[in-house]
Amino acid sequence: MDLDGSRGLPIEDMNAFLVSKSDRIQFYDIDTYKEIKECEIAIPLKVEEGPTAAREPNEIISMQVSQNKQILAVISGKNLIMNE
Repeated sequence: MDLDGSRGLPIEDMNAFLVSKSDRIQFYDIDTYKEIKECEIAIPLKVEEGPTAAREPNEIISMQVSQNKQILAVISGKNLIMNE
C-alpha cells in the first residue's frame, strides 16, 4: 500500500505502532506487523471545494500521545509545505 505522506507513532505500552493513512489511523503489532483491526480510528476530515481541493486534500498532519498514554492528539489540515 502507498503510505506516502503517512505519519507513524510507536506506542510501547500497547506493543504497537500507529500509521496514519489519509483519513484513518491504523494500529499494527510491533512484533508481527499485523494490523490490529479493532483499534482502527476513522478521522472525519473537512471536505473543501475549489481549485486546490483535489490537488491538496486535507490529511492527518501529525499525531502525539500524552505522557500518561490516555489521550491521542491528531492534527489534520492541508500539508502545504513545499518539498518536505
